[in-house]
Amino acid sequence: MITPVQSLKECCYSFSPNPSDSHARYPRMQLGRPLDLSGLTTALCVEEAGAWHLYNPETHIPPAKAAVLDVYGQIIACDAPHKMPLDPRLLRLLVDAAAALHGEKTRAIGWQILGVKPNRGRALLSKDLTDLEWPIWHAALNFGLGHSRFEHPDEYFGRS
Repeated sequence: MITPVQSLKECCYSFSPNPSDSHARYPRMQLGRPLDLSGLTTALCVEEAGAWHLYNPETHIPPAKAAVLDVYGQIIACDAPHKMPLDPRLLRLLVDAAAALHGEKTRAIGWQILGVKPNRGRALLSKDLTDLEWPIWHAALNFGLGHSRFEHPDEYFGRS
């Protein structure tokens, strides 16, 4: 139950309709986290390698910080519904970044983290992003840049 003295931020961090219910029924997310570009750095390494299964963190050299910041700037320039990108590269990088930030190693799991079925995600990336809806792009921004995350893997695996 939410008391009048709780702030909105506290509610977002700890809201559960019934505290006795399991995590699987009411996923708990961490919201409002600080920017984390480590996932984007990994996504750029995966892009350079060609695919997740070709990426080896021990042998691939991370891109220069300036390159990561350049891509981050391109992503942030698309921070409103009327500014969403048409190039699928930025969405692909954010999906891979979301997977990396959750300790995962496939784009399919990145889509599950965003609440999108992997087949739908593949279809979105196979052409320009004219069919991309704002909620998907917004989730990709938040999860790919580290501002949101799930507390436990069960919470995004049960969503597909």
